[in-house]
Amino acid sequence: MRPKILNLLFLLGCRLNRLPVDTSSAERSVTVVAHVTDNLSGFRFGQVSFRSPDGKQVSTFVSFGRVSGTEADGVYHAIVPFPRYIEAGDWKVNSLYFEDNAHNRASFSPAELETRGLPTTVHVEDAPEFGRCLKVAAGKESGKTIYQGGFTTATCTVQSAMHTGRYEWHPGVTKPDFTTFLKGGTPTLETTSKVRVTCKTESGVGKYRSVTEVAGVILRLTGCESNGKKCAGPGLAEGEVETKTLEGVLGWENQALKKVALDVYPAGRTGLVVEYACAWGAPVVVTGSILVPVRAGIMSVTTVLRYRAAAGKQKPERFEGEGADVLLSSLGGGSAVQLGLTMTATQTGEEAVEVNAVV
Repeated sequence: MRPKILNLLFLLGCRLNRLPVDTSSAERSVTVVAHVTDNLSGFRFGQVSFRSPDGKQVSTFVSFGRVSGTEADGVYHAIVPFPRYIEAGDWKVNSLYFEDNAHNRASFSPAELETRGLPTTVHVEDAPEFGRCLKVAAGKESGKTIYQGGFTTATCTVQSAMHTGRYEWHPGVTKPDFTTFLKGGTPTLETTSKVRVTCKTESGVGKYRSVTEVAGVILRLTGCESNGKKCAGPGLAEGEVETKTLEGVLGWENQALKKVALDVYPAGRTGLVVEYACAWGAPVVVTGSILVPVRAGIMSVTTVLRYRAAAGKQKPERFEGEGADVLLSSLGGGSAVQLGLTMTATQTGEEAVEVNAVV
């Protein structure tokens, strides 16, 4: 009797099956989880691989190892690496087979997996990234000045087909620190239940951690009040509210339109975004995450971050094709309601940086 597959899952971290895999900053690994039974001779061996969208590349063939159960009825893992900068798009199962101790083999095609309601695809994202577009040095060939850059524009948004452009894209940042300061207007936190906190100033710090990530982000608001009553975070002066240490990642608000956003959340995606109390009542704790649009295709030391919300609803609320990433506010341990932030801040770095949406 051939081995039977009862279930198949794809895992990236704690995410299940719904897998946009970003390999722009580093290699990523997807864990393929298979529940396999063979009630006669028992499971002996199994492998899995994926094929690229254009059909020209195949991922590493990875063997399964048992993590629980027995040879007759066990759960097996295979950790498949997806290298940095591989082709973006849907990578489908190329080969999935199991063999028992009697050398009976069971192979499963993508079509057969689909008929069983099992996953077949890992989607590799072509994510936007932080970096620098720099002019290349001129060279000489037969007395003529030549350039060998990959881009023809100073923002590295138009590729040179013959690699004769004057500019080259350099992923990442060499001077990572940045600050933020209020550009204008009134920073406002408002829930969908119409509870509002307004502040007078904003300042913050952070750093670029990778080509797609920021870290060490802390925002401080001052002059904060609600209905004329001063608010403050734990251990802070009257009117001061400060976030916990946050981090964030770039993603697509609308890939077709090259609209990019930064998703900002607590370090490690656990814990609070901010907490505070106002003179009139119980402490407020805020969890979740917040998206802010970022402008792509501009090399600059400064960039403007416009957090937008209406009646407690953030705009945008999610990356394209993904679930909502929003702030949730709870007063005195009560039910959480959605919270929106309205604020315009100028972010200033130590060097000119660009968000590139075409590399």
